[in-house]
Amino acid sequence: MRENLKFTKEKLSEFSSDTTGNVAIFFAATVATLLIGIGAAVDYSGMVSKRAKLQDIADSAALAAVTSGYQTEKELESFVSEFVAGAGYPDSQLTTELTSENTVIVTAKEKYALFIAGTFGNRDQSIRATAEAPLGGEVRANLALVLDTTGSMSGNRMETLKSASALLLEELEKSNGNGEENVNVSLVPFADYVRISESNEGQNWLQLQPAQEFSWRVLDEENSVNCRQIGEGENIYTECDQTAYKEETNFLEWEGCMGSRASGFHTTPEFDTRRLQGFVAHADCNGQYNALEPLTSDLDAINTSIQSFETRGKTYIPSGLIWGWRTLDESPPFEHDANAGSIQTQKIMLVMTDGSNTAHLSGTKPDFEGIYHWSDSRNPEIARTNADALTSELCASIKQDGIRMITVAFEIEDTGTKKLLNNCASSSADYYDASNSDQLKAAFKNIGESLNVVRLIR
Repeated sequence: MRENLKFTKEKLSEFSSDTTGNVAIFFAATVATLLIGIGAAVDYSGMVSKRAKLQDIADSAALAAVTSGYQTEKELESFVSEFVAGAGYPDSQLTTELTSENTVIVTAKEKYALFIAGTFGNRDQSIRATAEAPLGGEVRANLALVLDTTGSMSGNRMETLKSASALLLEELEKSNGNGEENVNVSLVPFADYVRISESNEGQNWLQLQPAQEFSWRVLDEENSVNCRQIGEGENIYTECDQTAYKEETNFLEWEGCMGSRASGFHTTPEFDTRRLQGFVAHADCNGQYNALEPLTSDLDAINTSIQSFETRGKTYIPSGLIWGWRTLDESPPFEHDANAGSIQTQKIMLVMTDGSNTAHLSGTKPDFEGIYHWSDSRNPEIARTNADALTSELCASIKQDGIRMITVAFEIEDTGTKKLLNNCASSSADYYDASNSDQLKAAFKNIGESLNVVRLIR
């Protein structure tokens, strides 16, 4: 009996001193608590981020709706639905209301899948964003004019673009009367490259190919045999039965020409940690390319720049898109306070082109960390396919950033390019197919009249 009692006491003492199980239970409880805390933080952060994006889209949709030219609630509702779906929010539940005071109210709802709460039965949370704007009112807009100035725009097409742009700016100038700065415009003339001002040299966001003496081979037609032009449009190249070359040498410095960043950074507008790439050689771009103008309320200066446009280069629409996006973005390289303040500003990009992509993201050199935009005259469909895919990707990202996209096809016969531009537009009402000079002028004038961009009430 005593032995049994002794055994029991020893075992109880042993059990009470063994804390392994307690530690395991405590550890499991601590980990569970941490996981719940982390999950809740993830849920909260995700919902905040999702709501901010949804609010941006609701704001942009309301502002775009009241400047769309539509007047009835049914028309406005259809426009907003298309606008939000085009911005990458097709699953949002939308309501669009036109009040008796001629105020448009856009409400967007979307389900957010919860990370932790879903394990307790509450699988999602409804997120809601509301924006209101009156039909007509004070103008608040930042507009990027992304205009095709390639070689195919020479002659009457360029003269028409100059006249149409003057009509557009004349309409916008009406909003800047009495010393107000309600409308700011940036200008992004594009071809295969975009050229920025050389005054940017030395900026921390810019990396330049070193100025140096370059040598390159060029075709020596005089000493070649039976040379002729092959292809058409921007895809023309020279072919000879017997080809001779000669070497040219020159000292070259940066003249504002910009290539693309590598490693996927060519699809993001902000500088962040990867510097933008300015090149000196190995591409046709030089100081004769038309220069970009950042946002300004001086619309006369913008018009002066447009009236001085010269045509050159091949078509690479992504170059115009990414730099147009940069002029509207608040982060470097073009930080700005244009239309900053308590009144919400609508961001708009107007893209006009007369042709298909003929250059694409291609070509590197050891002394340049960026990528060139070379064409492939012998395989033009490769260049076009690659550039078209990037165009679509950039358009989608720009719309997701809350920017209203207006696209204009000018004397384009190719149905594929028309479809590309139509899909890039924020809505069907934001796509213009101008088949002649009069239609381009009418389109630009209509856009200027419609951009009585208004303030949000809330």
